[in-house]
Amino acid sequence: MTENSFEKFKYVLKEDLKAYLNGLDELDFGFCNILSNRMMTNASILKTKIYALLGAVLKEITYEFRFYKDDGNLKKGIRKLKKILSDYNSDKYELHTKKIMEDYQDYYSEFRDLIKVERETYKDNPDFSQFSINFCLAFYIKELNFNDTPINLDVLIFGVLNEINRVIKSHGSTSKQLMLKIILNSFGRMYEYFRFYLQYEENKIKRWKESYNIFKNKLLDNLKKFNDDEEYIENSIDFLFEICEEWRYMFIRMLEIPKTSTSVVEKQVSVPKKVKEDLDEIVSDLIGSKLEDKK
Repeated sequence: MTENSFEKFKYVLKEDLKAYLNGLDELDFGFCNILSNRMMTNASILKTKIYALLGAVLKEITYEFRFYKDDGNLKKGIRKLKKILSDYNSDKYELHTKKIMEDYQDYYSEFRDLIKVERETYKDNPDFSQFSINFCLAFYIKELNFNDTPINLDVLIFGVLNEINRVIKSHGSTSKQLMLKIILNSFGRMYEYFRFYLQYEENKIKRWKESYNIFKNKLLDNLKKFNDDEEYIENSIDFLFEICEEWRYMFIRMLEIPKTSTSVVEKQVSVPKKVKEDLDEIVSDLIGSKLEDKK
């Protein structure tokens, strides 16, 4: 791979972005998800960290479309996103790590307003978000250092992400906190492949165990710097690229694998007919309330 490969084929990444915008026009979010993956793959091929970040951000946003409650608010959110991405697609526009994350934060703030549940009256409270994130990270780091959860049961990263997503949706975020969310989500997608490998016999997993431990140690180092590093966003881009690159390599090796469900509480709950007959309306409402609280 020559040093000027990115400049030679940069237009391919612009085509990925244009196709993503076309998917938004058609409200085809499955297609948009594919294009975000494709952008990360092409970024890995061309060794461009900035487009790996953009692909990871678009994957986050595409996943979050499911939280819009009605078409009107969904279209408002998409208009906001398209305005940002149209600038990115200009030949004169140069992408920068910090600007991408500031734009994501700008979009995410409007996204939060558009998905608010009327019964919830939380004020913007980024200090509480930070306090809660620190709690989650301290717990996560402690558990990773224990390293005693059987691999087939180890879904800790998804539990931590569930809490972080809940907090920032309710109380607000900063661009730095969103970068942390992207790091953890990207690591989680890669980890699913390692988790699949590491369930096999010890003599067959040496390569994968060593590789995973390297990534895990880099993640621990990244998380420990989260609070004190004023340049956390810029200093995380190399690690994010490594994660995205390995994740795409894993896809080439194994294609899709069965994934751990991390959104059970986001799905509609189907209650069996016999149970419905035994439960009164008050209990049903209570169950719905408890499930909503876990989002």
